[in-house]
Amino acid sequence: MRRLGFVLLIVLLLFVVPSGNMSESNIERIGTAPVNAQSYIPIERNWTANVILVGYDPSVVNEAILLGSMPGQRVHYTDTVEITYNIHYELTYADASFTAALNDIVLANSMNGTGIGTFLNESELSLQRDDPNTPRQIFFPRDGMSIDGYAVEDWLMANPYVTPPGLGYNFYLLNLSSYDTPDHSLEHWFDYHPMDPDTGETQDWFRLEFDHDLNPPVMMEYPGFGGRGNVYALDPSADQWYLRWARIWWRDYIGTEYEHWTKDLDQKASEVDLSTPAGVDSLTTYLHDYMYDIMAYLLFPFQHQPAKYVSTAELKVNVICMDVAAGVSVDSLRWVTDAARQKAHLEELYPFIEWNVEVNFLDIDQEPLWNYTFWQYAEVIDNITHVDGGGMFTYIYDNIRPYQIPHGSDIISIFGVVFIKADMLMHYAGNTYTGLGYNGPNGGQTVIWKSLERYYRSDGVTPKEGISSVQLHESMHSVGFGHTWLHEHYAGDFGYGPMGYFAFHNGTSSFDKDWVQGTYLDQMEAQQWNLFLDRQATLGEDEREAVYTAQANAILN
Repeated sequence: MRRLGFVLLIVLLLFVVPSGNMSESNIERIGTAPVNAQSYIPIERNWTANVILVGYDPSVVNEAILLGSMPGQRVHYTDTVEITYNIHYELTYADASFTAALNDIVLANSMNGTGIGTFLNESELSLQRDDPNTPRQIFFPRDGMSIDGYAVEDWLMANPYVTPPGLGYNFYLLNLSSYDTPDHSLEHWFDYHPMDPDTGETQDWFRLEFDHDLNPPVMMEYPGFGGRGNVYALDPSADQWYLRWARIWWRDYIGTEYEHWTKDLDQKASEVDLSTPAGVDSLTTYLHDYMYDIMAYLLFPFQHQPAKYVSTAELKVNVICMDVAAGVSVDSLRWVTDAARQKAHLEELYPFIEWNVEVNFLDIDQEPLWNYTFWQYAEVIDNITHVDGGGMFTYIYDNIRPYQIPHGSDIISIFGVVFIKADMLMHYAGNTYTGLGYNGPNGGQTVIWKSLERYYRSDGVTPKEGISSVQLHESMHSVGFGHTWLHEHYAGDFGYGPMGYFAFHNGTSSFDKDWVQGTYLDQMEAQQWNLFLDRQATLGEDEREAVYTAQANAILN
């Protein structure tokens, strides 16, 4: 069976010569050796991460350990371009006035309350993992302080402690442990307002395995946030349950466990002697490991593929309604997504090209091909329809997709299929999932199998969650994006973008857009440089003066 894979890239367009008003840190360099138009063009960019520590005593931070082994360079290739990103880190400590001002913003935009957060019962989660057919209550209310992540992020963008780099990000490492009680009965966290773009509903549910009436509404607790601008803030002292969940749910894939999965900053600090070098080194290693996942998988990712350099793109989605005979009409499901919403998400990510988006709603009883395809890879057991996701996905890609949408090297083409049926589960690689995405040699494909009851609140009437967020996630796989996590590295999911497993927002993040748009422009630069070299090679020895003037201007500009 074909395996589903993904990965992507970022850059800009400039022919560079020495200039008195350029600093080396901001220069974007292109190889100027006399290569022909078919050679690799080396492009090099210098990125900067300003790391600002807020609320930390410099005496308890080993700076060499904190920044050691952070990503220092990324190298990516297309057919014609070799792109190198050099990553430089600048470390500074926020002064008392900035720290006080930030705390004022936190206090003005927070809420203390009983039962407003979420506690994960790890024992119950472990039991459900071992017996997935028995749902359990794994989430419980907890008391504490919920901080508006949007408000803090907006303030950090409007009041940067250091000037943001022209190419790069300001990264804030916060310590807000003073808001917690020593016994951890009261904790703080950030509310980053995850929501469903089709309904506008606040996301208070988590994954299909736990989205049932035994679990109360879930607070998606963020210890870090970023992606609405070129800022990221991580607070290791904040409460979170997602890394605890990942440690148990993905344990078969984990070889090394990290302390920040289960300990917050004040707990870690209480376990070491910070008056000794060993204690300082241990605490700093903890901070480094937490930061690393954000740097390596979100801000400076390696797991994506370069944006495809084309001028047009097409997304065609067939939403297949499977319970029309049972009274669930096609029209009653049209709210779950639409072409305008899908197009808006893709255009903000990939604005240089023309997107043609088509969304069709079909009754499977009127579609013999789709009816045959579905039931070839599905069976009903105890009133639940179980789907072989990998088998059906591959069959659609090989036998249906080629006749549904154009494909080729000069276009991005994504073919999407959504099956909506009551009481349905899709299985892939030993787990249950909602969708799959693939970026293959003939273009991208997404298939979503989402059971009817998951679209509505528990009353069966109130719309809860459509498929636009899942479709965007799978579409981004289809254009080369990987996840914001890999096993043992899950903290990159704490952000605005759609490529994590934690929560969804209405669209893509600034980090996603920087990646796609930069990569696209790097390839544009390479193409223009190749064109210039071709034209330059045709110049004779006795051209008119205007020709040499034009050549000089091309190099300068």
